[in-house]
Amino acid sequence: MVPFVQGLYHGLTTIHCRAAASLLDVSHENAVDLAKAFSLEKSEGKLRLTGLGARDSPPAFVCLYGNDMHLLRLALHWAIGKRRRAEGGILGAEVILKRTRGRSTTGEACRFLLNKPTPVNSQRDLEQQQGKDWGEFFFFDMASSTVEETVSSENVLEWVEKDKRQFLHAVYRVGDLDRTIKFYTECFGMKLLRKRDVPEEKYSNAFLGFGPEASHFVVELTYNYGVDKYDIGTGFGHFAIASEDVYKLVEGIRAKGGKITREPGPVKGGTTVIAFVQDPDGYMFELIQRGPTPEPLCQIMLRVGDLERSIKFYEKACGMKLLRTRDNPDYKYTIAMMGYAEENESTVLELTYNYGVTEYTKGNAYAQVAISTEDVYRSAAVVDLVTNELGGKITRQPGPIPGINTKITSFLDPDGWKVVLVDHSDFLKELE
Repeated sequence: MVPFVQGLYHGLTTIHCRAAASLLDVSHENAVDLAKAFSLEKSEGKLRLTGLGARDSPPAFVCLYGNDMHLLRLALHWAIGKRRRAEGGILGAEVILKRTRGRSTTGEACRFLLNKPTPVNSQRDLEQQQGKDWGEFFFFDMASSTVEETVSSENVLEWVEKDKRQFLHAVYRVGDLDRTIKFYTECFGMKLLRKRDVPEEKYSNAFLGFGPEASHFVVELTYNYGVDKYDIGTGFGHFAIASEDVYKLVEGIRAKGGKITREPGPVKGGTTVIAFVQDPDGYMFELIQRGPTPEPLCQIMLRVGDLERSIKFYEKACGMKLLRTRDNPDYKYTIAMMGYAEENESTVLELTYNYGVTEYTKGNAYAQVAISTEDVYRSAAVVDLVTNELGGKITRQPGPIPGINTKITSFLDPDGWKVVLVDHSDFLKELE
């Protein structure tokens, strides 16, 4: 047995450290290297970077910060033993046990909140209130097989209402990068914002849009060496571009050899003029006639099997607002528009439910949509709760991408559509 916080000394990955109370105690100058030495990808989710924090003074010890943990729930959890919680029968059990009910997780450090916390984001410098620098801390759960988490779901879910989010880009694969760039710039009027080749990983990508990435939604095209064709599947619908004159835009696309799949004209049952165009890889673009807009690349349409479930998921997990719904019984489908601002001001997510269809094929062409967040760790905690309730799963735990240090987390919605949340300040640094 190792005495509590006495620890044993090890040479872990050639970095001198001490294992103490399931924590690794390492000198400040080696903390970052030690954290990077762990392979989070190979751990298959059993090892993950967690949130952290500290009390007002070091003698009280360093504790993991619980992202707005509910104090009442925590007090009840500690005051009532595990056996009594399991048996029930205590005065006020119906209310109390509901407040103390947690869920079990594997491989994630238990989060505590002691006294009044000093909130600190993960992997940031910790500084005592008196001004002394306590260095940079990383926490790993090295021993526990099952720990009970006492985070208040009510308080965690409040984060999405405070967070400032925006659509950043959609990622999808193309068979000829230069051909698609030429089509988007000449036919749609997009601008090539940046392009990069990564030969060591055998892919290239390009970002295109109608304005700077910092303020506009853009598309990220990915070309994988030697792959010239992809399966779009039946679930992906289309992108949409707003134009002040759809008729003129369509004629220009036609003149350049573009494929028009729906001629411009009023939408059935309405007055809005629309048209549909297919790009060289088979992706559909809806052209919508409307007045001047700050965001011409205005929609992503995805098909879902349960519209109400998807609406709840994107409201809770992504903080989107339900802008409107429209049911079209004559054509047996219903749509819901979700987003962070009105349709004529920002990009929106269009969810489509076709009567009686609960599953679609995803193919391997469309990849994901990226959304900014002010804190990927808090946002991931929200997603974790929502996926347990509505379905879906986290596919990448929150943390920095090796090499560029931009913090992200990714997850699948209940239908398997992938969303990536990107730290907004890190994203802006990438663009510098």
